[in-house]
Amino acid sequence: NGLYEKAKGKRVLSAEDFANALKKGEEYAYKALNPPKEGTILSVIKGAISRVKNAVTEKKDFIYILKEAWKGAVDSLKKTKNQMELLKKSNVVDAGGLGFVYILEGWMIAFNLKPEKIEFNNQPNKVDVEIKYKYCTEFLLKGHTTVGKLAEDLKKIGNCVEVGKINGYIKVHVHTNNPDLAQKICMKYGIIMMIKVDDMKILHNHMLFSKSRKL
Repeated sequence: NGLYEKAKGKRVLSAEDFANALKKGEEYAYKALNPPKEGTILSVIKGAISRVKNAVTEKKDFIYILKEAWKGAVDSLKKTKNQMELLKKSNVVDAGGLGFVYILEGWMIAFNLKPEKIEFNNQPNKVDVEIKYKYCTEFLLKGHTTVGKLAEDLKKIGNCVEVGKINGYIKVHVHTNNPDLAQKICMKYGIIMMIKVDDMKILHNHMLFSKSRKL
């Protein structure tokens, strides 16, 4: 959303425009997470931007900047395995951070670039964990409310709260044991356009007890 806000209305993005749009994306991401945590997609975005800030002073070339963003993201992604205890136990990198790397790779492929294959040199470990809040619950609202107040209300019934806003729409994410209560809270702030609820205990047990070693 932040990247879109900074880039909208432009028919052409310069290297500087792209760097500024990424920076705005980082700001939006940190504001959406409550509280923000390092070792997640946030660290990977930050790594991409750090590389881009240096690159944009070296060469005013969009393709070069895009490649550097990918390199910075990959370097930071590999570090996430040691930034969060659960990732370290599981011997895996952060999934959201990997998703951001894939977004950058998609842009590279659109410009006929072939990203290098990422080597992690690890074997995932299956780790059982206690899931305090079992339902991963998401909403899309139509409304113009203050997202901070909504986030605070949702923190009372769960964790992993993310609330982002753009063009009159609000995207909500929360882990809770009471999706119905989360729905009632969201209804105070706007019109619900979409609801998605996943039982994370079922998903976790499927991965933990499946014969496949893949997570």
